[in-house]
Amino acid sequence: GSALEFAEEARYGARAVQMAEPLDLARWFTVAGDSYFVRDDVRELVELRLHNLVTEAPPFEPGEVDLLLCRNVLIYFTPGARERTTARLARCLAPGGWLAVAPAELSPAAFPGLEVRHFPGAILYQHPSGPAAEPRGPRRAEPNGRPRGVQGGGAPRRIETNERAEQELADARLSADRGD
Repeated sequence: GSALEFAEEARYGARAVQMAEPLDLARWFTVAGDSYFVRDDVRELVELRLHNLVTEAPPFEPGEVDLLLCRNVLIYFTPGARERTTARLARCLAPGGWLAVAPAELSPAAFPGLEVRHFPGAILYQHPSGPAAEPRGPRRAEPNGRPRGVQGGGAPRRIETNERAEQELADARLSADRGD
């Protein structure tokens, strides 16, 4: 079947959920044999549709999206298509909104206007929710070699702390858990 049919089925094997916490599995899935199915009440919150990111504008209004997951997609685009697509995706994000991409797609230059946020095991991009900070000299790398951050137009920006971003992510998780 097609990828959409697979997604609509919302069925995962044990390997796909092996790192999930048992409480999360019990909360969000039902088990049938060796398969884990996303609960129907959760599936009702998701809209699936076929969409061409390269040739079509995103199906969202500017500033409408709080969280956009786009993993292992952009690496297959030409540089020009990637630049156009990332600009379109960034415009969809609400102030403070998040864009998650795969590790292979983590070039801050590809996401001008978004701030880089480092988390354990992940790097996310966030639409600034307030006035941009003043550039503070050349871009520097963390000891692990990852850039500290970028603001609009590729100007350097140093991210001092992730405490606010971590709190916003925790708030978003609570809202999602409540079904908001």
